Amino acid sequence: MIFQAASQTFKLALLGVGVFLVLSTAGDRFYVESRPQEPTPAAQNSRPRPEEEAINQAPESNDPTQRADRAAKNARYNSQVNEQDLTSLPPGLRKELIHCGQYDPTILPTGRHDVIALGTLTSIQPYLSANRTAIYTEYQLDIEEVFKPAKENLSLVQGRLIIDRPGGVLRMSDGRIIAYTERATGMARPLDVGRRYVLFSRFIHGDSDLVLGFAFELRDGKAYALWQYPGYDRPVGELPGAVVELTEEQTFVRAVRDAVSHPDSARYFSASRK
Repeated sequence: MIFQAASQTFKLALLGVGVFLVLSTAGDRFYVESRPQEPTPAAQNSRPRPEEEAINQAPESNDPTQRADRAAKNARYNSQVNEQDLTSLPPGLRKELIHCGQYDPTILPTGRHDVIALGTLTSIQPYLSANRTAIYTEYQLDIEEVFKPAKENLSLVQGRLIIDRPGGVLRMSDGRIIAYTERATGMARPLDVGRRYVLFSRFIHGDSDLVLGFAFELRDGKAYALWQYPGYDRPVGELPGAVVELTEEQTFVRAVRDAVSHPDSARYFSASRK
């Protein structure tokens, strides 16, 4: 590894892994831009190929209001970091952006999220930003329970909540595949359709959009915390500061309710337990 610092800008060259990373600081945040080069065989085997992840581009709505709303949302997701037109990427390669913030060991940070809900993921749809510098993915969650805020204060579409996650793999109408990955401290890995989740999210863009934060998957009566990278899901009861009973789904769901009622409380797992 080679490190070079200049006026709070750092460049990191990782030799032998097929990427070149540029790190820049903004307050206590770090932006890591991955400029794809020819992938190595090891890198190819470590993740699905873009064509295996790609989701078809959504058809344009016939409704003028819906088209205008989509255009406005696409503009809100124009990247403030990446300047490259993603449609110019060579076939089979991807762009990566990693936001590295301070790690917070809080298990249920209810006080720092605006919306917390339980449901089944029914739809996944990526969209290209207006200036083609980013992709964001919309998740539709079929709601079972809203922990925060009160359900009547939440805007739902036919009983479903729309939560966004930056990044995605999009198959354009002409067949081109664009792969754009974003990872961030405090943002769960990409989700899977048909799975049950408890999702923590925050309002962004002047409260116009919800973006994914922490996420927990409920399967086979157990609760799993989702890390920012695929393949690292962990039973909640095994997290630092947790109790083993939190792995049980019913116990975990009760704990989320309690954490919402008692934000920033170590006793209720909504603050760091030292």
